[in-house]
Amino acid sequence: MTTPEFAHSGPTAAGPDVDLDCEFLPGDLTPAGLVSIGLTAGPGRSLYAVNADMDVAEVLRHPFMREHVWPHLPLTPDGFLIRSHPDVLSYDEIRQRVEAFFAELGDDVTLWVYCGAQDVIRLHTLWGNDWSVMPDTVPQWADDLARLRRLAGGAKLPPYSGRPHHALDDAEHQRRARAYLMSHIERPA
Repeated sequence: MTTPEFAHSGPTAAGPDVDLDCEFLPGDLTPAGLVSIGLTAGPGRSLYAVNADMDVAEVLRHPFMREHVWPHLPLTPDGFLIRSHPDVLSYDEIRQRVEAFFAELGDDVTLWVYCGAQDVIRLHTLWGNDWSVMPDTVPQWADDLARLRRLAGGAKLPPYSGRPHHALDDAEHQRRARAYLMSHIERPA
């Protein structure tokens, strides 16, 4: 069955697709609330950053974060964040790296998330959610795999092969899942 709404969205030949995932403290939109961010535009075109300015005490107080997110960060054997690790960056450095990542891809990127409204907000929060200062190359909106899944008749996602709740592994899984779902959607003739 051809779905007319699909004809107006999805990947285009004009620009690359980027998959985004963030780990964050629920309800905390300050720089301290971002734990990590993962972006991938395919093999060799990825960005992963852990926020050195996160509220570590709050992350460790939150049971889900402590059990499912914290263990995937660069940690010492006794469980402390390795602040000298190359993936651990200040919030300002993360903003600069994200800006450079998108600038390198150009201004016609399609951003993808999975049930990711909060992920897009965290991305935009790097610029204070002020689109007047956010670089034009950073997408203002995203397409969602949840919609593709519905268009694919509720197809199950392929098995996960990474570390769940590791922002880059999740973004890479989204990329594979998106390709899988796209293969289950009839395209208009």
